Amino acid sequence: MYLTVVSEEVLVSGQAEAKRVRVTDTSGESIGPYFKWNRDQIWLTWPDEVSGQYEVFFKLFDSAGQPLREARRLTANLMASLIPAVTPWAEGFALV
Repeated sequence: MYLTVVSEEVLVSGQAEAKRVRVTDTSGESIGPYFKWNRDQIWLTWPDEVSGQYEVFFKLFDSAGQPLREARRLTANLMASLIPAVTPWAEGFALV
């Protein structure tokens, strides 16, 4: 999965791919990214297939789409974790 933060002009010019940033690098399938913007940060969360089931991960980016830290796994359940809900909250984000 990749994230690209560009202007509309860059997007329609076909140059957006050159500015993309890799989000995940797992061997399993990454599906359904969910993101929110709060001030100058983007919170991206998604389910990634790990050991045959989905677990939720997140990664924080700056307003230019550059990662602020590595992706982190948030769940480790006996059953699949899917469809995380994220919302801006105070200086950060809340996740359900």
